[in-house]
Amino acid sequence: MAGVGMKVDTSSAGPVADALRAIGRRADDMTPLFETLGQYLRTSWRRRFRTNVGPDGTAWRRSQRAARDNGQTLVDRGHMRDSVTFRAGPREVAVGSNDVRAAIHNFGGRTGRGGNTILPARPFIGLSKPNERGIATRTVQYLKGGQR
Repeated sequence: MAGVGMKVDTSSAGPVADALRAIGRRADDMTPLFETLGQYLRTSWRRRFRTNVGPDGTAWRRSQRAARDNGQTLVDRGHMRDSVTFRAGPREVAVGSNDVRAAIHNFGGRTGRGGNTILPARPFIGLSKPNERGIATRTVQYLKGGQR
């Protein structure tokens, strides 16, 4: 098999070595990037409660309570929406909800006494195609040094 290889000695001087060293320093502790990504995803996921559209672009089925009260699906007092939060560190960001109802509403399923109530999935947790592009853009900006 034919191939091409390249080795860059980052101990030498020059623009390529300088750039690679700068990327390496920024990659050692990516907390600033993960803070940015966490805020971005939290905002995006909370917006889904207003638009009633899941990450795949599918509209949520309107809830009986929202129809009855002329309200918003999954937003009665806003506790679940407001529970979407994130935690960022040097190597990862975790985005999610600590609301005990989040999973059943996100994935759907049987609930209630005896499991007699079936809730349709109304996903708000997950990455949309625009989220994926936003993450990629913000990551490249960070590694280029355009974000602190």
